[in-house]
Amino acid sequence: MFAALFGRRPVAFHSAFPIDVTVLRLKQSIQHGPRLSVAGMRGTASAQRIRLCWTRPFVSNSFKPYFIGQCISTERGTRLEGAFQMHPFIRPLMIGMFVSLLIVPLVAVVKQWQHTHDLAPALLASLAVVPAAYFMAGAVLVIVTISRWAARDDEAMIEAEIHRALQSGHTAQG
Repeated sequence: MFAALFGRRPVAFHSAFPIDVTVLRLKQSIQHGPRLSVAGMRGTASAQRIRLCWTRPFVSNSFKPYFIGQCISTERGTRLEGAFQMHPFIRPLMIGMFVSLLIVPLVAVVKQWQHTHDLAPALLASLAVVPAAYFMAGAVLVIVTISRWAARDDEAMIEAEIHRALQSGHTAQG
């Protein structure tokens, strides 16, 4: 679960074309228009930064994988290097959520102890908060698991679109 949220899968694509042509081909493969109309690859492409994701009509998924990379010029054309990972905004959001779930029971103990100066009621207060915190963490993990399952084919779809755009059948994974 945490590997899916915080992990990265490096991948490299090779193109026989120079960087400007490679970027143009990627831009042409990106879907434009209303998100509700058709499934396809969306994102941005420039020589310095490429960010691509797969979208489906009528569905929004914050936990879908993104390909984030850049183009590097080689003697035989262009190498598109990057990795499949969660959207960069999701990582700090999830870290903050899990840290807050760990801190809430501790804050409950400290606040109760400051109020009563007796440790037994303070620990009892934390026992009331802990099940709620664990329930919230479990609910978030269920939502993330379902979202990742719904996006299980997205990486393969993005790879196929990149291959189609670059007309390259060779992928080096690392």
